[in-house]
Amino acid sequence: MGVSLVDMYIWKWLYEHPQATAGELKSAVLNIAGSVWNKYYAPVLGAPDSPLLAIYSHMIDYPLYLANYPFGHIIEFQIEEHLRTYSLPQEVDRFYAFGRLVPQIWMQQAVKSHVSAEPLLSAVHQAVEAVRE
Repeated sequence: MGVSLVDMYIWKWLYEHPQATAGELKSAVLNIAGSVWNKYYAPVLGAPDSPLLAIYSHMIDYPLYLANYPFGHIIEFQIEEHLRTYSLPQEVDRFYAFGRLVPQIWMQQAVKSHVSAEPLLSAVHQAVEAVRE
């Protein structure tokens, strides 16, 4: 999800700096990647100022697709949780019958809830509690 944030911040920066040179873009990418890293990763991993999130150079060639990854992971988790109590073959047939819908409507039909990180966060909380016991 960190790379997705970098991708979004980079494109915001690019729209604010339409005349930017390649060097200025590179500097912005490194600064933004470091900032996202320091906010979300360094407190957990203990290694500040890492440029690791800047590694996806193709975020410039294929704009704003990286944000789809975390969104897809959230949906995938909700579907996996749903399939714990339902038959996979029957549910797949039911899912396919919906056709092409926007994700929010598709999820309401498929798992009877909105796209939400709450099920994922709940599972993380349960895992942490299990480790603590």
